[in-house]
Formats: sequence, C-alpha cells, structure tokens
Amino acid sequence: MSTKPGAAGGSGQVVVGTSGRLAVAWVTMALVVTFAEIDGDALALVGGKGANLARMARAGFAVPPGFCVTTEAFRAFLVSPGLDPLFAALDELDVDDAAGLREAGSSMREHLLGLPIPSPVEAAIEAAWTELGPEHAYAVRSSATAEDLPSASFAGQQDTYLNVIGRAQLLDRVRACWASLFTDRAISYRARAGFDHRKVLLSVVVQRMARPDSAGVMFTADPVDGRRQLISIDAAFGLGEALVSGQVNPDHYRVDKRGPRILDRQTADKRVAIVAIPASEGGGTERVELDAARREAEVLSDAQILELAGLGVALEDHFGGPQDVEWCFEGDALLVTQTRPITTLFPIPEPSTPDPGLRVFLSFGHAQVMTDALAPFAHGVIRRFFPFGRDARGVSSVMPSAGGRLFIDPSDLLRLPWFARRLPKALTIVDLRTAAALGAVVERAEFRRGARRVSRARIGATVAYLAARVVPRVVWRLCFARTQTVVSRTRELLDAQYAQLERDCAALPDEAARLRASVEVLAQLFERVFLRIVPSVMAAGIGGVLVRKLIGDRVDPDDLEALRRGLRGNITTQMDLELGDLADLARASPELVEHLRTSATLSLEALAELPGAKPLLDGLDRFLAEYGMRGAAEIDVTRPRWRDDPSLLLQVLRGNLSREAQGSHREQHEGMIRAGDAALERIVAAAPWLRRGLVRRFATVHRDLAALREHPKFQIIRHFWVLHRAALDYGARLVEAGELDEAADIWMLEVDEVLAHIDGERVDLRERVAARRLEWSHYAGLAPPRVITSEGEIVRGELGNDAAPPGALIGTGVSAGVVEGLARVVHDPSSAVLHAGEILVAPFTDPGWTPLFINAAGLVMEVGGMMTHGSVVAREYGIPAVVSVDGATTRIRTGQRLVVDGTRGFVTVLEPGSDPESG
Repeated sequence: MSTKPGAAGGSGQVVVGTSGRLAVAWVTMALVVTFAEIDGDALALVGGKGANLARMARAGFAVPPGFCVTTEAFRAFLVSPGLDPLFAALDELDVDDAAGLREAGSSMREHLLGLPIPSPVEAAIEAAWTELGPEHAYAVRSSATAEDLPSASFAGQQDTYLNVIGRAQLLDRVRACWASLFTDRAISYRARAGFDHRKVLLSVVVQRMARPDSAGVMFTADPVDGRRQLISIDAAFGLGEALVSGQVNPDHYRVDKRGPRILDRQTADKRVAIVAIPASEGGGTERVELDAARREAEVLSDAQILELAGLGVALEDHFGGPQDVEWCFEGDALLVTQTRPITTLFPIPEPSTPDPGLRVFLSFGHAQVMTDALAPFAHGVIRRFFPFGRDARGVSSVMPSAGGRLFIDPSDLLRLPWFARRLPKALTIVDLRTAAALGAVVERAEFRRGARRVSRARIGATVAYLAARVVPRVVWRLCFARTQTVVSRTRELLDAQYAQLERDCAALPDEAARLRASVEVLAQLFERVFLRIVPSVMAAGIGGVLVRKLIGDRVDPDDLEALRRGLRGNITTQMDLELGDLADLARASPELVEHLRTSATLSLEALAELPGAKPLLDGLDRFLAEYGMRGAAEIDVTRPRWRDDPSLLLQVLRGNLSREAQGSHREQHEGMIRAGDAALERIVAAAPWLRRGLVRRFATVHRDLAALREHPKFQIIRHFWVLHRAALDYGARLVEAGELDEAADIWMLEVDEVLAHIDGERVDLRERVAARRLEWSHYAGLAPPRVITSEGEIVRGELGNDAAPPGALIGTGVSAGVVEGLARVVHDPSSAVLHAGEILVAPFTDPGWTPLFINAAGLVMEVGGMMTHGSVVAREYGIPAVVSVDGATTRIRTGQRLVVDGTRGFVTVLEPGSDPESG
C-alpha cells in the first residue's frame, strides 16, 4: 500500500517556500509507504532508521510491522513563509554559543508545533494506520536522512514516542517528531558535522508496539575495546526505554561469537521498569517499581542470550559491519526494533595477505607524534619512504591504513623471541604507553601461536645488511671521529643532496615529470639520509649510556641532564633562534610592535605598509628560504608549509614579543651552552683518574652528536617540500583541464591514482575526491589507538606512578624539573599565541610547533616518549615536560593553574581556568 498526495494512489500540488518566494512543484512520490514497499535506495525518502527497518523486514528478520511517513510529507509540512528567517538564524549560529543555539532551536520548534498537518498528509497517515490496525498501540520514531549512516550517527537526537493510541495522538506525535529535528542537540551536531539544516529531512516511522517482557541493546562488537568477536548485550525488564534513558542498571552479558559461548554475565539491581499503559487508560508509558525478587532476577536465560547472539551475527552479516541493535522478547518471540551501524569503532588495519592468526598493529602517528588523519596522498608517500617490506611498486606492505591513519605491522618480527623481548623495550623511548600495550600483546599465547609470514633467514639477512652499514660507522664516530667535523660535514652533505634534487627537478620538462621524479626519490631517502645520520645519533646515545656507567653515582644527576642541553648545531634550535631574531627586528619599530601585538588579523601586506618594516620583511624572506618548507604536522606532505602562507609565522612573532628583553633568546641559549660545557667538565673531574679520558671522549660524543638528532627529519621535510610543490603544480594543471575544482583536491587522491593519470588513465576525479573527502572527514573525528589487534581490540598501555598525588594526571617525565604556571591548550600552532611563562598543553608537537617553545615554561603532551621531538626540544630549552598524558587537551582547560613535574612524570591541576580561550 502506498498513499500519494491528495488521495490514495493519486497526485497533487505541494507549495514550497524558498527564500521568501513561493514555488509550485508537482510531487508524485509517496507520502506514506509500508516497510514492504521501501527499496534499498530509499534513504532520502524514509531516512536511515526507516531504510534499515525495511531492509530487515525484506530479509526476513522479525520486525514489528509498520509504515513510514516520508520526507515528502515533511516537505509539504514545511510550507510556511515564516521558516526562512528561522533557517537563516540557524545558519548564522556560532556552534559554541549555547544560549544562541537554545533560542534559535526553541523558536524553530515552537513555530513547527503550531503548524497544521496538510490535509493530504493527514489523510495518507490515517489510511495507513487504518490498514495496519487502529486497535493497536504504536511506537512513533523520528528517522532523519543523515542518521544511521556508516560514517555518521544521529541516534537519539530526535524524539521517540511509545504506546501511542488513537488517531489524534498519532498525528500529534508525528508533528512532534518533525519538530524534534530541531532539538538543541540535533542542531549542534549537524552544525559541527557540516550538515546543511535545510537538506537534512525527517521521515517518521510508525511501528506496531510490542508488549515486551524484556528489551535492551546489543552491540555486535565490544563498544569498549573494539573486539569484533565479542557481542555485548544489555537487558532490562519491560520496555527498552528504561535502559536507553539511563533509568535502570541493566544486566550485562558478553558472548564470544566463535562458539558462540557466554563469557560472563553481570546481574544488576534493577529497581524499576518502564511499561505500557493500557489503551483504556489513555496509552503512553509509566515507570513502575519492581519487587525485591524481580530486581535481582536475571533478565535473560542462556538460551535467549545465545539466540540474541545469533541474531546479532546475522544482522552484522546482512548489513556488512558491526551493528548497534535494539531488540525485545515478547513471550518467546525475539523481535528487532532497530539496528544501526556502530560508527565509533576504529577500523581494523588489514595485513597485506590474509592471516588467520592474531596480528598486532602499531600507530605510525603516535611514533611520529602526529596523530591527525592523513589525506590519501600522504599515505602513499610515507609507504614509499618506509624502507621495509616493499613490494614490486616500491610500496611498503607492512604499513596498512585504517581510519585515515597508517599503522606498522611488526607481527612477524615479534614472533621471533629476540625481537619479542627487545622491541617493546626499545619503544619505551618513543611512547611508554605503546610499549606497555605491545608488551601485553606479545605475552599472549594466542599471539605467539601465530604463523610467521616472513622467514627467519630473510629477517636475518635484513638485520645483517643494516648492521654492516651502521655498526662500523657507529664505532668510528664513538671512538675516533672528530665530532664537530662530523656535524659540519653532515650538514654539507644534506645541503648538497637537496640542491641536487632541486636542480634535477627544475631540469624536467613539465609538472608530470617533476611529480613522478619527486615520488621516485622517496625510495632512496632511507639510504641517503637515515643510514648517513643515524650512526651519529646512535653513537651519541651510546656515549651517554657509557658516561653513566663509567661515572656511577659520583656526579650530580642535574649535571647529566645539563649535558643534553644547549647543544651546538641542532637545526631546530637554530631555526627557533632565528625566529627570535625576527622578533628583535620588529622591536626596532614601535609601529610594528603595536601592530603585531594588537591587530585582529595579521598579514604581510598590512605589515609592509608600516614604518621600519623592510628589515623585518627581508629577514623573513631569508628565514623562509632556509626553513619555509616546515610547518605544523609536516610529516603529512599535504599540509600547508610556511612558504605556502608566510603569515602563519606572524602569530609566532606576536608571541615572541611578550619576552621583555631584546636578545634574551640568544642569551638564554648561550647560558645553556655554558652550563652544559661546565657540567661536562664537572663530570670529567668526578671520574676516577684512569677513566677520565674515556669519560671526556664519550661525554663529548654524546653532547656534540646529539645535535644531529633533528637532521634526518629536516632533510625528509625538504624532500617533501619538492614533492608538495610538484603535486600542487600538477593539481593546478588538472584544474585547468576541468578535472578538479582546486589544486589541493589532489591530496584526496592516492599516489598510485595520480601516477596512473599521468600515464593516461582517466576516471571521474571529482567524484572520487568528493567521496574521499566525506570519508576523511569521518576519520578525522576518530581517536586513533596506539595499538590495535587484527580482532579490532584496542590495547591500552597503563602507566602507574606511586609518587603522584591523588587526582594527578599520569604520564612520562621526559625533561626534569618542576614548574607552576597557567595552561594554554593549543590544537593548531598556526593560530595560537603562547605568552611567556605559560605551559603548553598539546596533543602532539613537531618542528612546526617548536617556535612556541621559546615562551613555554613547561610542556604537557598526549603522546610521546623520551626521544620524540617535543621531549628533545623541551630538554634543549630546559623546560619541565610530561608526555603520554591521555586526554590532556580535554582534561585541562586554558587558564587552569598547573604544576608540571617533569622529574616524576605527572601533572597536577591546582585551580579552574579563568580564560576559556584556547588555540
């Protein structure tokens, strides 16, 4: 049965208001459709909930019968000239303005609740209701066109009404559902997710009410840790509304799909239930108290639990992914009242070849201290650069993608006992939580039983090759080389490599050739850069260890810490010093200082108009020539660089001007150099006489060669800059050809796809970019796990700290000292200003962030370890730092007073924040 506008089976006119004008459109789509009449492409007509119910009904699942009042009926309802200003008010809302949001939402709902339902729509609803049975009670639920999608869920944002009885109640509840599209929560969610309020329409599902003995929610994957083989069931007596609304503590069951078998159960004290009120008493629902015996009784029998699990597996198979299912038992009959995708699960990385055993994946983003989602083009770039497991295309097969992030699959290595013992320990200097989580997986018997896909001989050959290239160089640098000569020659070598790459690319005939060449050079970077510099960095690390062994406890630990500060030749420190020099150039002009400190918007054009600007602009040009390829999150080749938008640096200059004295940044650095040199002399003097020569040698190696730690990243980013420009140039060519809308759209294509295009393959690039951008925007909102298994389990490494006071935030101390100050929470360094003495709280940092360190009194990060970038820079600057603090940017607010204990590894929040602003 379907009912058309005007009369059953007919058609009619609908008048639609658009921007204050009236337009007349003939509408022939159904106003009401039964579940049986809804096809697989009906999302726009009946919304996500309606479409899913129809799919289940057609597939034979036990779904209470019903119909949908379609979005065409909603369009007809929205015929009102008074709506245009209300929509305009929604468009202009600031999503963080709670009061404005409440006012706009209230006005919209009040207007809609006062509108009459058009007579053709009313007649269509009544006809469907009569055919289904007016003697029954009904559930009336909202079903938005943007809800229950694989990449977004609007669950619970519109209204549901249960046990609706009679024509008048039904029509009132349909109108109320339509108005609930504009609840405060729904408006806020759509605005933050980028949905147009006018384009999200609402269908209403009218479904015969079951009279359940029990009801609840089932997740076909564990919603807590992500394991796909576990089913999680919550159950309560009566209607499921008590559970969904949080009015009752449900019984909880976990089932392993692989049996299936019940793993565990928790029986709750269920004080209340929500039940249907009889029709003779007007319908609706009521909350009732349960007697003592029923409160403590189990809601489900074992047979019912396993029947539910079987239903969950069938629904998951039918819909092609984990489901969030609402169900009920009416007597012995199991009914499904709703199912939707679980959109919060992080996708599982896929190994390059199928493997039935348990595998483990490490987040590349956490290792690189950059956990944002990467654009598709960046995935291919990093896979070509990563030197292990390359296939015939030169792409690493041990770096699967998932959720917009890259992961490393070390499973084959970890099934060798030598690596299983050492790799988790080695990762402690990168991220302690990652190391703890990996160590926990390696100890599991099911992991150790897995088969290796790579032979021991092949792994041994790779290790032998690397050892032959690295070990002699480490020994030479540790024992014999002139350390300052090593530092200077390393920089000369890198400069020569980069200059040659620039010349080679400039000599190529067009954008396509330059792009291909800059992609092909990625495979050479490990050999050309890392194998040249890593031996020096390893020698520095070994030198520090040997100093500690030779000196024992004869020296103040603060001297050993000072040895790692004030390093000569650190490329990132040099960059920050030159940024400080730019601030000093600005100080020469009072007009420049005033403009930088007070202007709402900063631009080079406005700066150029001010007196005394030329020295600063010339200095900025020199700085960009040397460091302009850098930027925030620079490991992602698609991110803007300082040369792309030099005005980003003006925010940094604004912050640097908060320092009082000209040249103070240079004086501070020189002071740290002197302090480090003096510490070295005290360490040597404290050593036994016969060991002093060795201690001096190893301490000098440690101090001089540690300055090269930032050079590999610097060189990689210079190569990425060449690729970045070449890709945008080719993107501009595709714009001219009408294949892309803007050059930066190329980032939403994979490297292989771009190379195929260069070779003549033609596909609809615009369509592909649009789909990828939608997918990427969903992934950007997911929090990536440090460690995830092939079963989807997110393994969380826990850190303990007996020295921390109650309530302290636990992390890893990476730069010693204790500091108290005001927090500045920063998510985007390009728009943030850090004032002198503030504590920088960030999700991560990379060299694009380090200009902020000049003013920082302390550092708190969500990821990182002893040797990650922010930690090294914090030690170089002598500021206390604690990293690997889970959720730091959400648990700390700008303006809160903190104590950062970088010695013992915790952060204490002393008082609420007074300044809500954050970057």
